[in-house]
Amino acid sequence: MKKYILLIATLATMLSINAKTIHWITFIDTTDPDVGKWDVLGREQLYNRYINLINAALDEKGYNHVLHDYYGARTSPENCKSVVENLSTSPDDLIMFYYIGHGVRAYNDATRWPQMALAQDYDSKLVPLSWVHSTLKNKPHRLLVTIGMCCNSEANISPKSAPTFTANYGNTFMSNEASENIARLFLGQKGDILLSSSSPKEPSRAIYIDNNREKAMDVFTHILTEIFSKIMDGSITPDWDTFFKYVGDRVNTIVNECYHENQIPQWESNLGSAEVPDNSVAQQSSTPVPTSEEIARQQTSSDNESTDERDKIINWFNTSFNLMLNRQLSDEKRIDFAEAFLSRLPDTDIQVRTLGQDSEVVVGRQSLEDFVGRLTTSRVLRGVSVAKINERGIFVREIYQQ
Repeated sequence: MKKYILLIATLATMLSINAKTIHWITFIDTTDPDVGKWDVLGREQLYNRYINLINAALDEKGYNHVLHDYYGARTSPENCKSVVENLSTSPDDLIMFYYIGHGVRAYNDATRWPQMALAQDYDSKLVPLSWVHSTLKNKPHRLLVTIGMCCNSEANISPKSAPTFTANYGNTFMSNEASENIARLFLGQKGDILLSSSSPKEPSRAIYIDNNREKAMDVFTHILTEIFSKIMDGSITPDWDTFFKYVGDRVNTIVNECYHENQIPQWESNLGSAEVPDNSVAQQSSTPVPTSEEIARQQTSSDNESTDERDKIINWFNTSFNLMLNRQLSDEKRIDFAEAFLSRLPDTDIQVRTLGQDSEVVVGRQSLEDFVGRLTTSRVLRGVSVAKINERGIFVREIYQQ
């Protein structure tokens, strides 16, 4: 046991030198009686077709990722203020803020940017999107992207019709070209960007997915992930202004066709070019290592329990799994780390269930011990992301080399 504890400490020290982190802060109102069920789908698509892919690609550039994932009853102005003010970052870090929910603006508001409701109705508790951006901008960062997917008026949202994409019920595959294009987008420029999904006095609209009236989500997030796939395949130049111009044009075209109104996303960018770093060993997470009791308790926790505890455990699993996958470490180091990892867990017979990219369908299952063994010997897996942990096991999504 002492050997394993020493190994974890040694790896943490070795890999924390010049540590680089992507900080994801997502606030998604999934409980609102009007739009909550749409935002559940928006959250799934945002993570499965955007965040998870970015994390897998930038892991090869030495970036660890830390999630601050607020949804359900944890979506609140108080939590937003706390996580934004208390976020600790370094100069090479990426900060990504994304809000999905209701937003409003005052009639006499002189700014272009909406205020976020964050799952409540009191005017005194509204959080300005511009405040989030300016607060995060004062923290050390390589790139800051602040996105508010919310109305910029007091209009209601109602779905009409939608474009479609083919749902992927299996695992995700990513080519080397796609990975490098993601790196060029996120690491090829330095600075900050503030964006809202609509201009002043405009609502942000919702659409049906696959023409299914039971499946609706916001137009902006759907199009963001659709255009992001074009960044990955190289059909769109991976730079932020180009990316958002394509997203904005497509969003407004769809809303105009469906609603006969405008929804024009707006953004301000302060960017300069930067050199994309070479691939390097993935960084160890700065998240404290959870105790065996905390890990066991997570299996029986609900979505309403402490975000800090839930995210700490998921971040630790994410970092550990992806460190085992890192092919720049020797097989011996990966296996030793896997043994140290397993030694910390109260139950290594827990099931690991692999989900399809766009579904809750389980496409594979193994014991945790067998899953870890597969990670340390794999030559085709690029990344793993933990979706949830409960009494049925650890649910993950896998990204493979194409």
